[in-house]
Amino acid sequence: GSVSPENCYALASCPDIDGFLVGGASLKPTFLNIINAHKVKCLKPLSDGRKVRVFPDEPALSAAIVEEVVATAKAAIAAKGSFSLAVPAGSVVKSLKGLESGAVDFSKVHVFFTNERLGSNRSYQGALDAFVMRCGVPLPQVHGCPEGTPAQAAAAYAKLLTSHPSIEVNQDSLPSFDLMLLGVGED
Repeated sequence: GSVSPENCYALASCPDIDGFLVGGASLKPTFLNIINAHKVKCLKPLSDGRKVRVFPDEPALSAAIVEEVVATAKAAIAAKGSFSLAVPAGSVVKSLKGLESGAVDFSKVHVFFTNERLGSNRSYQGALDAFVMRCGVPLPQVHGCPEGTPAQAAAAYAKLLTSHPSIEVNQDSLPSFDLMLLGVGED
């Protein structure tokens, strides 16, 4: 295949790739993503195998997040028929504005939230604005924070996370999403 705005950051982080030969993509505004991809630094893997990637700016990070969401969603849908995505509010969920409505079968996507504040629905609204409505994720599959006291809401969400068919539960009874995005605040 060809280098594209969707795969350029993953390709640039490969140790054996030193550059790209670009054709028609150079005529599109997203060509800047390809140009900036060489700035991505892939640090030495951690002892447990995880990789840390450092991006030069927010657009590069956003493109990489979208690329990871699309790749993981396709794999999960192919393997089990659904994709469970947990998202925060803020810049991470805003980066999902880059998702294209035809990138995956969004009718099989289930959205959960990692740091919703009771009563504010900030994460929920951020997901609706960034990608849910535009990409066609069915609203019953967008699992916002339940109503009630903090204890009631926490108990109801914990029950949802350990019983929902799109989420696997590990041997310690902890939910395991297909992909969980976490934000890092200014602090």
